[in-house]
Amino acid sequence: MKTPVTAERIIIRTEINAEAWAKFQAYVERVGMTQFAAVGRALEFFATLDDTSQAVAMGHIPPDLVPDAARLALVRMSERDLAADLLEA
Repeated sequence: MKTPVTAERIIIRTEINAEAWAKFQAYVERVGMTQFAAVGRALEFFATLDDTSQAVAMGHIPPDLVPDAARLALVRMSERDLAADLLEA
């Protein structure tokens, strides 16, 4: 069920394994960020990715196909950049 987003900020709960938590904790301590800021930035970044990159990040593409997915993503980015260059000309 999708809920309409009406607030500027949304608060969510998440669950991760102990190893991921330890690495996340080490990261936020190393860079001096709060946990909320780091998670928020990671989710905002994820939301900007194209479908192929999101699928790779979520493990929806088998590891042996990831190089092909990366090539496809690069071709798509190249086509967008070419189209943007043509529009600016």
